This record gives sequence, C-alpha cells and structure tokens, in this order.
Amino acid sequence: MLRHEKKLSRFQSLAKFLRGTGYILFVVALLSVLLDRIFFQDHGFPPPHLKTKGLFTRSPSRNGTWALLLNGAVRPKKNHYRYWNNISLMHCSLRSMGWQNIVILSADGTSTAPDRIRRSFLGMIGYGAPENSPMDLDMDGRPDIAGPATRSALHQAFGVIGRKMSPTDSLFIFITDHGMLSSVRGRIKPVAALWDDKISGREFQEMIASHIPESCWTAILATQCWSAMFLREVTRPNTMLIASGRPIWIWSSQDYSLFPQLFCESLLGKKVFTAEPVPADADGNGEVSFREAFRSARSRDHVPEWPVLWVNGDPSAMPHIF
Repeated sequence: MLRHEKKLSRFQSLAKFLRGTGYILFVVALLSVLLDRIFFQDHGFPPPHLKTKGLFTRSPSRNGTWALLLNGAVRPKKNHYRYWNNISLMHCSLRSMGWQNIVILSADGTSTAPDRIRRSFLGMIGYGAPENSPMDLDMDGRPDIAGPATRSALHQAFGVIGRKMSPTDSLFIFITDHGMLSSVRGRIKPVAALWDDKISGREFQEMIASHIPESCWTAILATQCWSAMFLREVTRPNTMLIASGRPIWIWSSQDYSLFPQLFCESLLGKKVFTAEPVPADADGNGEVSFREAFRSARSRDHVPEWPVLWVNGDPSAMPHIF
C-alpha cells in the first residue's frame, strides 16, 4: 500500500510539473505570436528605401572603386526577404556615393525559380510559399544581379575584379547571410552560407588573396551570425574588417538586418524610412568614410550585437573613403 502511494505521489508530481510546463509554453507561444505581430511586420514591396523620397542623391563617380555584394541565402526557405533588401539598400547607397563597379551574387542568381520566402516568424523561422527574387535592385528597369552565390561564381567574380583592378584601387565586400558553426576539415569553424554550400573565413581569405592584389585596400562588412569569428580568419594585409555578429548573433526585422541598415543610413546621412538627417560626418569634410559610418551606426545600435571594427595593416595608409 505504501509503495502504491509513493508511485501515485510521483505520478501526481510529474503531472503537476507537466501542467506547469504546459502553461509556461503556452504563455511563451502567445507572447511570441504577439511580438511577431507587433514588432516583425514588413513594409511590402518595394522596400522602404526604394519608396522614401530624397534618400539617394547621385555623387560624382569615384575612380578605382569596386564592390562585391554577397547574399549566400542557403536555400529558398532560409533565404529571408530582408537579405534582398540588405543588398538592394547597400547597392543603392554605394551608387549614391559614386561607387563605380559593383558585382552582386545573390541566392540562385538569374534563375527564375522561386528562391526566397516572403515571411519569417520573429524574423527567424520562414514560412509560406517561396517566390522569386527580383533581378532589379534599384528599380531602374535593368537587372543588377550578376550570378548565384555559389563557390564557383564567387571565385569567378573575384578573378574578374582582380584582373581589372589597378594597384591603387579599392574593394568593398558586403556579406548578408546566415552564419553558423560547422565542421571544416575536422574542426568546428564559423562559416558563412553560400547557395546550397558554405565557406569558412580561412577559405574566404584564401580566395581573396589568390585574386585581389595585396596592394589594393579592401574593406569587408560581414553581417551574418558568428561574423566576427569568421573575419578573424581573414589575415590579408591592407584590410579593414567590420562585423556585426559579436560574439554570436545579429539582430533583424522583416525589412532589414539592423546593423547594415544603420551603416547605410550613416553613409547616406539620412534615415531609410523618413530621410531625416543622420549626423555621421564627424570630421566635417563633406563625405562619410566607412570608419565614420561604423561609429555612427554602432552608436545607434541599441540591441546586444556589439559590432566591431579592426584593421590588418597601417590605418593611416587607408584610402580616405575607408
């Protein structure tokens, strides 16, 4: 009888625990749905930066400037709508600054097959029917995406850029993507996603070093999770490195990843949604360098992602735009 009562008591305790856990899970689920409905709404297509009047003004062309914009995306159900917005905003911002040569690799490239999802729960979990990403990033009627975000296309893009660059030219690389830990040659390493593939920081370093002249200053802005650890493996000299994912994560809305949005707003000197002024030109010389944009964006970045910037080489020798 005593044993039976003990067993019954254990079952009652377990049932009570499960009921309590169930209530907690229900409350968490309810709060998650409410947060998603309140804070994670998107503004539709075209995205805010393509609808805000007066956001972009064309500057004179900057000679010797190159950019490679990369949205690895993984696969359609992992390719969030905001990644396209990120590279579109960066593309438009660089064009506004007079950047000359911009190469864009995004998801499955110029394929007409569905390659992204339209909605994400809490900006993280994708759902809904896939759709095809537009090829035109600035709505000027011409396609801007050069190819897919694959390893071979990335090699080819670096090769083309490297062959055309002069020894004093500058290169800017922007990564918007998923970042994760993965096994690379038997060791756990931070990697950035490519389309149905992945690449480590060491591989990225080797790819740049094999194609881009060492004398050419390069700035890399990586905005995927684990991006700081990913960029620590890029040891190429004459390189500025900026990461928003430190120590691990990044923060995003449905529309944009937060730090790239703030960084572009600083470069433009205007807010994406309203075109209100953003004071970022700290030295008052009439243009915003990447360092000034980083400081301005970091000062306005009030979520726990702690962006970081460092330089491989002599900072005083960097081009003034960096």
